[in-house]
Amino acid sequence: MKLVSALAVCLLIYACQPFENSVRDGIGAANGYVNKALQQYPQCAVKGSTGTQCAIIHKGADSINVAVDALELYCASPSFADGTGSCSPPTNKADKNQAVNKLRAALTSMNRNIADVKFLAGVKP
Repeated sequence: MKLVSALAVCLLIYACQPFENSVRDGIGAANGYVNKALQQYPQCAVKGSTGTQCAIIHKGADSINVAVDALELYCASPSFADGTGSCSPPTNKADKNQAVNKLRAALTSMNRNIADVKFLAGVKP
């Protein structure tokens, strides 16, 4: 019973974390998959490398960069940008919704591209 209660508390805490923390965690995981793929295809780490595997890895990395940019726009504040402060999403509801929609679009694209990277790296779904 204690184990079930502990698991419930952990799930509740994780599920209640701020949106931007979930995004950050997803970006970090995606970066890990790109690094795993680069370990298997080190030639793809060289700028200008070609080939199907490299194209998949580069597309995944590019989509991570777009997601990072979208997160930085959503959390726009000087302290967030330099890594010393917390996220400051827009306070205007319309602006916040627009930023959230752009961030979600970037994440959708990233997830689609990272699925290909995971497959390339041999990560099972």
